[in-house]
Amino acid sequence: MALSAPIISSQDGVAAAAVNQANGATVFVTPGNSVTFALQSSTGVQQASMNLTGIPGAPGPVGLNSPNLTPPGPFSWTVLMPPSPGTMTLNVESTDGFNPSYATYTIVSSASKPIGVVHRARMVSAANNESLTAFVGVTGGTPRDGVTCVQGDVILLAGQSTKSQNGLYQVGVVAANTAPLTRIPDFATGLTFSSSDKPVCEIAEGTLFQNSVWKVTTTGAITVDTTNHDWFPRQVTQTVTLATGFVTKTNVPILSTTTTAGIFMPTNFSGASTTVSYRNGAYASGGAATVAGIAGTGSISVTALVAAGTFNTNDVGTGSLTIINF
Repeated sequence: MALSAPIISSQDGVAAAAVNQANGATVFVTPGNSVTFALQSSTGVQQASMNLTGIPGAPGPVGLNSPNLTPPGPFSWTVLMPPSPGTMTLNVESTDGFNPSYATYTIVSSASKPIGVVHRARMVSAANNESLTAFVGVTGGTPRDGVTCVQGDVILLAGQSTKSQNGLYQVGVVAANTAPLTRIPDFATGLTFSSSDKPVCEIAEGTLFQNSVWKVTTTGAITVDTTNHDWFPRQVTQTVTLATGFVTKTNVPILSTTTTAGIFMPTNFSGASTTVSYRNGAYASGGAATVAGIAGTGSISVTALVAAGTFNTNDVGTGSLTIINF
């Protein structure tokens, strides 16, 4: 039976953290840096090799070949990237002595990060203080927003108390129901984003946040793992149920008390026959104003009103509440 496709990690320079890369990934590296590629899926592997082709500045399609990497030493290869930017191909082959397995990676050597790229993550966690060394939202752990992650998934953290830890990560090897998180290459530690090129991320899955689009809302330049910064979604829609004409929805990502809008669309008019409008915020003797905060800590209320301008306490209907941040 053939081995699964090789999974490698890449470490761009001695100060950077190693990041796991699934087969077919695009890996961003820095020209002139020493980059270490290491085989992560090494169970049963008896021999491995790596071949880097398309080196910038070379007169033709030349490549660098690693020596055969054999146990008991590490399956790793360190390459000094050429000083010129360019795009290369890394081919990895491993074998258990009988069955070969292959993987191919695109290596982008660039002095600057990609601008205008919309990042994509499988899910976002707005929960406070996710562990970077033992993330529990994996197989055997506790799902996050209804999603159980696996090794290689890219995720967005948006609710860390230490806000410099917010941002994009890749899930590492799952063991004992947890997994470490490492920065993805184009949101690497030390990378600086100016005021005009803040990251944007689309979320693929989730009970609440599926198909939402998030961006950094902190003003000024940010440096990854140094600058405290917030991520907020453009908008989020969820189902709410009124009780005696009123409901407050907590733990939602509300950016501002003055500019975030809440739009309620009723779907079940139970007891709402005299309701003439729904209002966001406090009214008369009850309710609560919109409360902003870090992602996941705000609250917003919906009040059913009758023609006289007071509560319709008979309204116990349901509907969709769309929170629009920007």
